[in-house]
Amino acid sequence: MKCSTTCFSFLNTVPTLSSTMIPEQCSIVLPTFNESSRITATLKYYSEFSSIIYIIDNFSTDNTLELARQFAVKIISHQNNGSTESGVWIRWLLQAVPGNYYLFLSCSEIITPEAIASVSSLINSNFDLCYWPRLSFTENSESLIYGPISCLLGLHKHYDFTCRLASSRVLRDNLDGIFIHDNFRSFRRKSKFCEIKTKNHYIKHNRPATNTQILHKLLSYAIVDSNQYIQKNSSSKNPVLYLLRIIRELFVLFVLFCSFRLTAIRANEVLARIILHLQTYILIANANLLK
Repeated sequence: MKCSTTCFSFLNTVPTLSSTMIPEQCSIVLPTFNESSRITATLKYYSEFSSIIYIIDNFSTDNTLELARQFAVKIISHQNNGSTESGVWIRWLLQAVPGNYYLFLSCSEIITPEAIASVSSLINSNFDLCYWPRLSFTENSESLIYGPISCLLGLHKHYDFTCRLASSRVLRDNLDGIFIHDNFRSFRRKSKFCEIKTKNHYIKHNRPATNTQILHKLLSYAIVDSNQYIQKNSSSKNPVLYLLRIIRELFVLFVLFCSFRLTAIRANEVLARIILHLQTYILIANANLLK
């Protein structure tokens, strides 16, 4: 059954079953950086499912940690380069946080109680990776800038499957294959994984409107993305792929404009993606020139 596309109220679902509790062998990980506006609601929600949550804080400059300490959490301060989707960060995590499984959370995402309730059976079935559909919204308006062009044209609904549950074994055995935005897909053929498509098993991704902080985050992504691309493609480092992505984003703007669905928020999101791809292209091109 396909996942519902209804715009759900963010952080409005309350768990009611004890079966939703996360097993002890699964460590809940929540990376944070300046999340004071969302950390209380996020921890109030996830505390219903686990007695311990590991806060991995990238040296927040606001009162994120002060608010987090009101809950039963373990706080570890660890600086990263703007992204936790890298082999370096995962290697550190495996050493710093115990667990046979990791459930990766985010202050901008909420995993439904039904999805969390499936964690125990997934672990008992020895799955290495689990992917749930992710529904993206910006200020509770459905985002139309993700997925294939056919989805943008309204021919069908498409939602990315995002991995938020992973075993320590598969992470440890594939550290060199972890890349930003790859979503642990590069080593799925070496692991036991599943994509849960059942109704009510999904991730609600609620993005804030694009602003200076988001642009700063995307520029950090560009640095990580370009470095990993250069390392991964040692024999061929042609950054033309990122120019093609820019062309795609411009086409997205054109389609949204022609269909009268181009809002200011959606325009900001697309422009931010263009900046990300352009910055990544420049970094890779400069690296090639220096060789």
